[in-house]
Amino acid sequence: MFTKLAELNDDAIATLGDSLGETIDAEIIGEEIKSGVSELWQVLDGDAYCVTRIEPGELVIVAFGGKGLLQVTDAILKAAKSQGLQSIRFHTNRPALARLVKKYKPRHIEHIYRIDCDG
Repeated sequence: MFTKLAELNDDAIATLGDSLGETIDAEIIGEEIKSGVSELWQVLDGDAYCVTRIEPGELVIVAFGGKGLLQVTDAILKAAKSQGLQSIRFHTNRPALARLVKKYKPRHIEHIYRIDCDG
């Protein structure tokens, strides 16, 4: 179901699309994958890709793109629990995502804003 990849490739970038954020975010995420801070997963034989990282007590879904989120959510939750993590956090620019995973009772915890220094 999940295959770990060493770095972002063109297919992963295309599938993750907007979930990678702005260009600078995609570059940072790519570097995090190369350095081992984050991990890139090919999901369901390439139908989706997922970038994750572990923070204290928490699995962070950095980016998810493609099809099959509902199919893999149970497996992601099980993996987090097996590592002794207490929660899963995801950032999204698609608020409707919370409705897709409503059976897991996601809580809204923050808004994120970016101010460009150049104006």
